[in-house]
Amino acid sequence: MSVSGQLKYRAFLSYAHADASWGKWLHGQLEGYRIDTDLVGRETAAGAVPKSLRPIFRDRDDFAGGHILNDATIDALDQSAALIVLCSAFSATRPAVNEEVRLFRSRHPGRRVIPVVIDGIYPDNFPKALLFDITSDGVIGDRPITLLGPDLRETGDGRSLGMAKLVAGLTGVGTDEIVRRAARDARRRMRNWVAGLSAIAVSLAGLAGWAEINRREAVRNFSLAKAAADGLVFDIAQGLRDVEGMRASVVEKILAMARGTFEKLADAAPNNLELQRSRSVMLNEFGDTYTAQGNLPAALESFRASHAIFERLTKADAGNTGWQSDLSVSLNKIGEVLVAQGNLHAAMESFRASLAIRERLAKADAGNADW
Repeated sequence: MSVSGQLKYRAFLSYAHADASWGKWLHGQLEGYRIDTDLVGRETAAGAVPKSLRPIFRDRDDFAGGHILNDATIDALDQSAALIVLCSAFSATRPAVNEEVRLFRSRHPGRRVIPVVIDGIYPDNFPKALLFDITSDGVIGDRPITLLGPDLRETGDGRSLGMAKLVAGLTGVGTDEIVRRAARDARRRMRNWVAGLSAIAVSLAGLAGWAEINRREAVRNFSLAKAAADGLVFDIAQGLRDVEGMRASVVEKILAMARGTFEKLADAAPNNLELQRSRSVMLNEFGDTYTAQGNLPAALESFRASHAIFERLTKADAGNTGWQSDLSVSLNKIGEVLVAQGNLHAAMESFRASLAIRERLAKADAGNADW
């Protein structure tokens, strides 16, 4: 069916609060997905192919405490052409996820329901309402059903093929056609990135060499070099988060190259504290990129390297509240990765250390609303 002029949302994205990082990533990918113009308007079993998949409804509320859905959520379900369910060992136990599936299937039996696997083993990672039939009065029955969907894990379809399958399910276009078009676009983007990154690598190498030669002119030279290097490496880190079809190993190699070159620049001026701060901020940016790519070990290493620099900076200038705040942020980022890895004890320690810094800042400056 077509949602144009009938329903508000292309799909409702259902997930457990513990899987919010996956939910945020998938929501961004779907809303940013570009549909080729020659496909737009093609009639399929799902209706006419739209210009985009926007809007996708993603509920930000935490439903971990119960199964009663609020009116806004029920209305969004009714206004959605399809239901996407993030399936994990955790979401399978959440009453609210099960209730969203039960309600959608019972009220709109003709609309598409697409399970998307991110964790766990079938059937233990599926809520009950995805495993059995729903009676006409909305009761979950005992007759098993089979709903197919992509597995975004590297051991399954992976993110690229999984996304293609999901887009195919939402638009009615064949998966093979979506995959071919995605591969073509990925090759084009890769060529553009390789050309751009080659130029950036040359620029960074030149900056590092120039700074080493001119390090005795310290302040002015390094200020110029730092400003240029900041822009280059942050463009790399932030840009790579939006590039589909690029393998994690390629991203890691590019970031390692940029990091190594920037660190040569920083090592040439070990007493330039602002340059050292830029180095740590860069590591945080790279950590965010690794997280977006699903490379949690690399993200944790990058965040910890950033934290180590902030620790040295705060010891060098204990009165600098900005650096104290940066130290707190780095601890939060470490904690978030540890949560994603399931290391809750270590994550709690990191979060508590971050909170302790914030409490000291707030106590020292009670009139500062940010603290």
